[in-house]
Amino acid sequence: MEATYRKIIQPADSSFIVKTDDIPAKNSWHYHPECEILFFLEAKGTRFIGDSIEAIVESEILLLGPNLPHTTQRDKNYYEKNKHLSPQVIVVQFDKNFLGETLWNKAEFLPVAELLNKASRGLRFTGRTADRAKYMLMQMMEKRGIKRIMLLLSVLEELSQSDQLNYLSSCGFMKNYDETDEKINKIYEFTINNFMEDISLDRIAGVVYLSQSAFCRYFKNKTGKTYTQFLIEVRIGYSCKLLLQGKLNISEICYESGYKNLSNFNRHFKEITQITPSEYQRSFASTSRYEYAL
Repeated sequence: MEATYRKIIQPADSSFIVKTDDIPAKNSWHYHPECEILFFLEAKGTRFIGDSIEAIVESEILLLGPNLPHTTQRDKNYYEKNKHLSPQVIVVQFDKNFLGETLWNKAEFLPVAELLNKASRGLRFTGRTADRAKYMLMQMMEKRGIKRIMLLLSVLEELSQSDQLNYLSSCGFMKNYDETDEKINKIYEFTINNFMEDISLDRIAGVVYLSQSAFCRYFKNKTGKTYTQFLIEVRIGYSCKLLLQGKLNISEICYESGYKNLSNFNRHFKEITQITPSEYQRSFASTSRYEYAL
């Protein structure tokens, strides 16, 4: 179930796309090099972002980085019973460098550049941030030219200043990290290159020349989780990617992801995703059969 590449056709009179779309009943699992903002106006269904599978929440705002596989599926039962309703979403699609690559090196734009790097895993915004951003997104539908560009930059600035956000896809799925701390980068790099092996606390602490106790304090302070939790997320994120590819069976994926027995793999998988590996795979099965994309 490899994601399909989608060519985004830019309108002749604009540098990026702003549109209101229905969420189709048949929507493929796809990716594209453009960044994407999604604002759900009226929607019941499920969103698939990387290895995340969650119910669509009305009024939430999602920011997806380049080439992050995704799709949305409407709740068929709900809309069959409510045929007068249609799930609506505002979609903004833009090339990260549509104003030039050097823009993101300017001091004023550094927070937005950091935001777009974080978006490689997908970001979800709620609360006051979503409330403020949604009005600008709705105004973008009515504006043209420089005013529309200014509104997009204002939305991105608003999102870059928010603390009401969370990542959608796991570390292991996209293998992309945006931290600027040298030690944490070394930990991430070592983990992503060695997660299929046994990684003891002594071994990972040695990567950044810390004792086990100092390492545990440092990592928890930087990430808000234990290293063991992080390692599990990386392994499960990678297993999700293998499940989507459909080339290996679940037992093979278990061992490819660094697990020595199926029981631990299944337990950790359900803790992270709330469903079993086989349920996860079935959830995506329908997306590989369709070719319509936002």
